[in-house]
Amino acid sequence: MSHSPKNTAIDHPAADASLLNEILLGLTGEKKTLPSKLLYDATGSELFQRITELPEYYLTRTEKKLLGARAADIVASVPLEAGRGRALVEFGASDESKAISLLDAAQSHFSAYLAIDISPSVLGPIRTRMQVSHPQIEVETLLADFLQPLAMPATFSEMHMVGFLPGSTVGQFSPAAVVQFLENVRRALTGAVRPAFVIGTDQCRDAGRVLSAYDDSAGISSAFNLNMLSHINRLTDCDLDPNSFGRKVLWNPREERVEMYLESRSAQSARIAGRSIRFAEGETVQIGMSYKYGKGRFLSIAAAAGWSSTGFWQDPEKLFAIHLLQARPGEP
Repeated sequence: MSHSPKNTAIDHPAADASLLNEILLGLTGEKKTLPSKLLYDATGSELFQRITELPEYYLTRTEKKLLGARAADIVASVPLEAGRGRALVEFGASDESKAISLLDAAQSHFSAYLAIDISPSVLGPIRTRMQVSHPQIEVETLLADFLQPLAMPATFSEMHMVGFLPGSTVGQFSPAAVVQFLENVRRALTGAVRPAFVIGTDQCRDAGRVLSAYDDSAGISSAFNLNMLSHINRLTDCDLDPNSFGRKVLWNPREERVEMYLESRSAQSARIAGRSIRFAEGETVQIGMSYKYGKGRFLSIAAAAGWSSTGFWQDPEKLFAIHLLQARPGEP
């Protein structure tokens, strides 16, 4: 792929038939579920951005402060690969603000940035802003579900790619899914002899504090979750009624995770792709979860996927952590 212009988009949208099948499978199971990626259409992304600015939502401000304080230490801990340019590859890049902390760190040696996200509405603005703010950085975007195996742009295959997954994104997936994701990342970052990955984890397991963060008093988290139904209506031409569902959030102490559900207010049915889906009064649809990984638990998951720890940073309250992982020698 040409290096000019600096900012190009590479689109690999998920197949509509595959997503429809995923929705139908989830809503016809014994316990109804919907994939959390459906939270992030344009409206959902805007609502989530508002959530990150709420006083109850400790995550974003804690992480940004930690990144700001330790970015130089983090990038200095990533081994340089002689003879290759260094590229930062961000998974779930809703905006570039956290990546900039690493790109701008002293002696970062980054010359390229790849933003990967499932929402096309966020990628174009990232390119536009970066073209103005960082014209010296080669920027590309990839529209993709990063839980699936990824093919990196050809221009990046010759570079030393450093993975980056900020926020508590990794907490949205079961430990088994995290192992699979980390294996996929290790194989995708083929430019490095031993790939490196900077990844954030939410460590807070105080039920009261966590539940306040996911069930704010302004109701923005509720609107964010209920918007999923409107998104599904647009994608599948169905007739789910967002007003006929409520929403609840629970803390699961055994699994150390937050669980988010939509709850049917009454007995009702909806048509999706010609199929009738019935909901009993009070029946729930699980739409998301957020695991709160302590250091030991997360590193055991990373080890199962072929990674070892080469750096660890956390805030003074131990609410949030940033891990630097490196693929173990000899991993395929």
